[in-house]
Order: sequence, then structure tokens, then C-alpha cells
Amino acid sequence: MTINTRSDGRTDNELRPLIITPDYTKYAEGSVLVVVEILK
Repeated sequence: MTINTRSDGRTDNELRPLIITPDYTKYAEGSVLVVVEILK
């Protein structure tokens, strides 16, 4: 099996970087901010 590289440099089994920030807003209990890096 060959490993393919995507245009952003990731191989076909790598995920995009993900940042999860809990308690993002002050008054909404359980709030979360999720940031996913996309192609630029």
C-alpha cells in the first residue's frame, strides 16, 4: 500500500490540527470552542 500526501502536507491517515477550549463563554455552562485548521 502506498501512502499519499495531501496538498497541505498531511498523509492520508493524518487528521487536521484541532484546538478545543472548554468554558469558552462566561455564562453558558458547558460551552466549548472548537477550532479546526483548514487549507489556506
